[in-house]
Amino acid sequence: MTFDKMRYNIFCIFLFLIIWASVGFYNLFGQYKQNMPSVRLATRMKTLLTESIQSNDHKLVENAILKNELEDEESTCECKKKKARFIWKLQDENAINRRNLQWREWKTEKEMTSEQLVACPSFSPITFIGSGLEVEPLQSVQIKGLKFHVLFWEHLLKDMSFTLTFKSQNGFGHLGYTGTVNNAEVNIVGNNSNTLFLTIHPGTKYNASNYIISHVRYYSTRYHINVRDVVRLQLLTFDANINVHIHRKQFPRLFGITQQSHISEKVTIVTKTFERYRALDSLIRSVRKFYPNITILVADDSEKVQKLNYTNVMHYVMPFGEGWFPGRNLLLSQVQTKYVLWVDDDFIFTENTSLEKMMSRLDDKRWRLDVVAGLINFTTGQKLDGNYNKINIREFSTDGYCLKRRPGSYPLEGNSDCKMADEVINFFMAKTLKARTVGFDLQLKRFGHHEFFWDGLGKMRVAACQDISIFHQRVDYDKHGDYRYQFYHPKTFQNWMLQSVFRNNLYCFNWDEFVPEELLQRQTSIGHFHDP
Repeated sequence: MTFDKMRYNIFCIFLFLIIWASVGFYNLFGQYKQNMPSVRLATRMKTLLTESIQSNDHKLVENAILKNELEDEESTCECKKKKARFIWKLQDENAINRRNLQWREWKTEKEMTSEQLVACPSFSPITFIGSGLEVEPLQSVQIKGLKFHVLFWEHLLKDMSFTLTFKSQNGFGHLGYTGTVNNAEVNIVGNNSNTLFLTIHPGTKYNASNYIISHVRYYSTRYHINVRDVVRLQLLTFDANINVHIHRKQFPRLFGITQQSHISEKVTIVTKTFERYRALDSLIRSVRKFYPNITILVADDSEKVQKLNYTNVMHYVMPFGEGWFPGRNLLLSQVQTKYVLWVDDDFIFTENTSLEKMMSRLDDKRWRLDVVAGLINFTTGQKLDGNYNKINIREFSTDGYCLKRRPGSYPLEGNSDCKMADEVINFFMAKTLKARTVGFDLQLKRFGHHEFFWDGLGKMRVAACQDISIFHQRVDYDKHGDYRYQFYHPKTFQNWMLQSVFRNNLYCFNWDEFVPEELLQRQTSIGHFHDP
């Protein structure tokens, strides 16, 4: 073989090797290129998850920020005069200390029944339901919605042994596993105890793992009618909180009426009277003109009680001077119909006093109203159409709520005749059961009004309608006036205002209505009231 031929053969072999290597490299690169996005994604997700579950710093930072944001919303409030004519504050240190003690007790009870804050991590290896689980006391409920994130499972969890921990934070229940047990897939520790451990072994299939976590149940072990527990879920160092509401579900309270039932079977009229029998007579006669058969309940704490000779009028005689709100509570306790209409004893029904309109709006499911008020016409013919208020701002500080009220209303969608409000006048129809959940403060004997509606905030949806009205007859009676118009006495008025400050844990609230002149003169330059 000549040297040239040998060189030629070597060249051909070398060329063949180059072509063979190129083809192989091309195929290998093509496969890598095709899988490169998923490889990168898996690598990145594995890195992120590893960093995430190996450190709680991100959770601590997120929870701290969220906590600070919530505290900023309810941390400070000021009592500045601005346009408000008068601002009330509690000054007596003994009263403040008594109130603070009651406030702490109230707050503790509230926290036991309030749903806990759930911060849901943005990078979670498992799907969970933060709230919405309910269970009767001493019963059980499945921890619903648990499912592994498929990408986390495929690229991290399936090849490792890991433990899920379920713990009752408040100690109101136990956790248990109710599924079948395959020892090759799962190891269970602490079944039916305060803390449940599920260790899932490597090689367990995705569906099998989801089956395991879907068979965890919460068992209420202590009898409570309304408390909240939190199930803490831990996966490696990933944390999640699941709220469980333990409560006795209430039975419905139904009334034996139909849409065809007469209005007298649905509504009861109630009024409180004191030394004003002529006015009461005019009220009852006006009612009978439009509603001959409707039941009327009268609470009477007059000194010399007169017998009421009317059909379908129930007369409840109280001790002399027992008072305004005690009488209203008595009447509310005696109502047997679904709805109750409150009127003062010096009102007069007219053709515009439509109980049917009031009732139809309470029945309308679009608005879910609990109280519907009308307007009052005075002897001048002028309608009292602006006498309803809204609680504009109710901030909170360590010294109590700053309550700012002003005339106004909120729109009631789909009804141009009615507006929603927080306070309305003394001519209103209410759902009886809802009004009973609020009740009337028995300490308010001589006068009171806004207290009922403040106590009903968050409980009652209230509206005022301008196409319904009642007439107000201005009638003065000596003995009635002697008791009612204690309102004008500075000390009595002061005690009334400060009672609201105490009972509702207020730091201050504005009062733009009547104030005795003597109190106005003692008002300081910044508008605060100081007890002399």
